[in-house]
Amino acid sequence: MNSRLALFAAAAAVIVLLSGCAVGGGSADTGSTPPTPSSAAPTSASTSAQSGTPKDVCAALPITRVNALTGLDFTTAMVVPTLGLHAAECQYLNAATVVDASDQLNALVVFPPDIDQAWSATQESNGSPGTPLSGVGKRAFTGDSIVAVDFGSMLIVVDDSASTQDSLDVDQLRFVEDELHNLYS
Repeated sequence: MNSRLALFAAAAAVIVLLSGCAVGGGSADTGSTPPTPSSAAPTSASTSAQSGTPKDVCAALPITRVNALTGLDFTTAMVVPTLGLHAAECQYLNAATVVDASDQLNALVVFPPDIDQAWSATQESNGSPGTPLSGVGKRAFTGDSIVAVDFGSMLIVVDDSASTQDSLDVDQLRFVEDELHNLYS
């Protein structure tokens, strides 16, 4: 349970750091709003011209495709609130709730105003700069259950650090990252 709390805290910290500014206009308690299951039909994953935010990752990358890419059996896809930032995140679970899930995969797509700051925040939330990955994006790293790739104007982070049963290897995480890159490019 502590690793799940740490993951949520790290994800919230990355999203706040990625915004490049503090969230104003009142208080926002990201811990009090649980992710909600996505029931939207798959749609184009391009950035919305109206809002400037990416489309729903859960709708763009359905559970059946994630299962095919990872070899796992996820049953629930939940949208993770991103505070209205230029980001979209989905949490795939092998149970109806985070508490009951032994396998969990988070997929985050961010179009940050400052990619260098977003990259630094991602590495800090990982606890280290990670091991560089070559041949993908402008720069990329892998760490303990994470793959992060900077594509210049888009950052994709895929991790399964909260899983207690199965751990995905770098190739499986890369399959999901590559799929997201194709969907959002």
